[in-house]
Amino acid sequence: MYISDHSYNYDFNGDGIAEIIVDDHDPSTTDIQSYLESFYQNHETPLLNEKSRLIIYFTDHGGQGNIKIGKGIYLSADIFDEWLDQLQAATHCQVVVIIEACYSGTFISPLTPDSDQRRVLISSSNTGISHDEETGAKSFSQFLINGIYHGNSLKKSFDDACQKLKSYLLFTYQTPLLIDGQNESYAETFYIAGSFKKKTPFLKFWKQPPIQQLMPDCTRFLPEQVTLKVKYMFGQI
Repeated sequence: MYISDHSYNYDFNGDGIAEIIVDDHDPSTTDIQSYLESFYQNHETPLLNEKSRLIIYFTDHGGQGNIKIGKGIYLSADIFDEWLDQLQAATHCQVVVIIEACYSGTFISPLTPDSDQRRVLISSSNTGISHDEETGAKSFSQFLINGIYHGNSLKKSFDDACQKLKSYLLFTYQTPLLIDGQNESYAETFYIAGSFKKKTPFLKFWKQPPIQQLMPDCTRFLPEQVTLKVKYMFGQI
């Protein structure tokens, strides 16, 4: 699911025609709750299981313990944590939450997983401002996804992104966070794009666009159950 309160769409494949991929241009917190519940409510067998991965990406304005998801609408971290707890209790799925927003560390801290929950939380900042270049070509998310795109684990992608931030004065006071409840050992073995010794044709021929330029204010929910989902993700993020 892709929600965004912006009315425009983007030409992701360069054919001159904008792709209509936004599912909800008028998002609410209820929409997010309903979407998460749709994986396990009213199903004899949940649609997700312990092998499933749900990738959630937020980018918008952030506050202390909340994030903007629509015009004047903010999602509380405590409420979101309850929804994730219910989802994982019902499905035992794996969850990754990535947030590019100011004060985003104050949003992921309440989401810290219990010992039996497989959950990775990544934020672009801790308790301060999150910066990005005007085009988004230089941003924490861009650097992070560069690593994921090339088959690195979440931990290595995160570490490399943090190191990259240090190369630019713009990010001097920006401190990203990674939390997995297992001293980052779970994130170290978690691959979204897979672990590749050589680039696959998919990774070679898909050109990655600047993430903030394509997705200025949006929320993505990507249930990754088959390899094709990864292609969808990197083709559009």
